[in-house]
Amino acid sequence: MATISDRITKLKKNRKFVDFCKHVRQWNGFDSALDISDRLVRVDISDVKLDKSKIFDNATLSKSDMKYGVEEFFVIINSLADSGVDLYQLLYDNAKYVAVDSFIERPCCNVSKDSRGKVTKSILLSGSRSIENQMSIIHETTHSFCKFFLDAILPVDDEAKEYPTAASENLAATILQEELPEHKSKYIELKKFYECHNIEKSAVSVIDAMIVKIMTGEETIDTVQSKYADVIGKNMHLLDWRLSDIENGKCCPMYEASYLVPRAVAIEVENRYKYDPKEGAKAYKFLIERNHDMYEGEILNALGLGTREDVIDRYANNFCNRIHEIENEA
Repeated sequence: MATISDRITKLKKNRKFVDFCKHVRQWNGFDSALDISDRLVRVDISDVKLDKSKIFDNATLSKSDMKYGVEEFFVIINSLADSGVDLYQLLYDNAKYVAVDSFIERPCCNVSKDSRGKVTKSILLSGSRSIENQMSIIHETTHSFCKFFLDAILPVDDEAKEYPTAASENLAATILQEELPEHKSKYIELKKFYECHNIEKSAVSVIDAMIVKIMTGEETIDTVQSKYADVIGKNMHLLDWRLSDIENGKCCPMYEASYLVPRAVAIEVENRYKYDPKEGAKAYKFLIERNHDMYEGEILNALGLGTREDVIDRYANNFCNRIHEIENEA
């Protein structure tokens, strides 16, 4: 069986992938994404116990609970923040773009415009009735409320694209654990999963960055192993997964880094909601309404959150306390 070093050495001979890595390395946000990932990857999640069956098992929810949960979330947000865009009306209006496919790997919300200006929109969802898929529906539906989908315009800052969707998931899990109390423990488990999954995403992003740097000659396998021995040692399964994706032509390096700050901001919005539901709902609608025309720094400043580094440092420093608080919600 080929070793990790053997596999990476083989990848260095893949000219197409090496050229792609050179392109990724030229991305202006690369160093910042690595810095953010580096700040998070040191968080220890080894003691967090998860029951993923509560989150991912199909048919956990009845069809009526699935539908009620999605609709009621947007109804509640609208009732708390009644000015601005009508989320429930948009939910109704955008239903015509929805297609359900039980075999898709990842739900998505897409919009494209051809050379003649014709716009094509689609919201592809899974038919699973798991708690996780209910959140995916809310996530993709939130994308469809944003200007990039409604008006087919690119946001001025792609870094802000996942801010409203991450906030929707945390808010929905908090709201629905009260609206569907028979499933409360599952929504609580989901929030713990989001926390751990974000740390795993940071590890994947560090691994991706190091692979990119090896491909561009900026680092060697030995220097990476020296710098990140602890990260690699704890996440060999993630390294193997990323290499397998690359070998199968499916890897997009640093993609997961785009979710790290949004998830940390989602915690801030969720906390705001717990303290003052109206303010939390207003913050979420603000992210939807201004997601297209504000830069990330402007959004964070408008919400009074400081810099992205401030947000991530608070997120990392409060991680253990936050897990205990989530567990105490049960």
